[in-house]
Amino acid sequence: MVQHLFRPLVIPREALTAAIFHCPNVLHLGTGMSTLLSDLYQLDCPTQTAIDFSSVCISTMSALRAFLDLPITWLTMDVCTMTFPANWVDIAIDKGALDAMHNGSLLDLANEFKANMKTYLHQVARVLKPDGGKWLYVRWQQSGLVAELLERSGVWNVDVKVLGEQGDLQYHDS
Repeated sequence: MVQHLFRPLVIPREALTAAIFHCPNVLHLGTGMSTLLSDLYQLDCPTQTAIDFSSVCISTMSALRAFLDLPITWLTMDVCTMTFPANWVDIAIDKGALDAMHNGSLLDLANEFKANMKTYLHQVARVLKPDGGKWLYVRWQQSGLVAELLERSGVWNVDVKVLGEQGDLQYHDS
């Protein structure tokens, strides 16, 4: 079972294509060292911007992707203070940024996390295009308790899909 914890995040191709069937402009929130940008480029998502608060991560990944000749914009930026214009992006993807802000129990959320989460969700909603913009939130943990925290009446609906094989460590896409 421990072996699953260290395996890279692999989102099945059919799950990606179902969620991202038209992607002129994709924003990666807290991109980390992910290969998801390359995967999406192969799915015909040519315009991608990757942000992370770690300048080391951004410079490392930028150099690697330049070597691979992928036209991706890399920026050091905090997801809670994004400087992008409103209604700018078609798809925003979070595969760990919000989870990284949280520590402790979902049943007893710290006030600091609640404030950061509120600011982050406001920023995501602000940069998404109002007609058809999507926020894909992929998390390692079960989403039951988090789904209701993510609900934003009049902004978006939360739709939870479980990714992964039966008996496997499952990934939850909200």
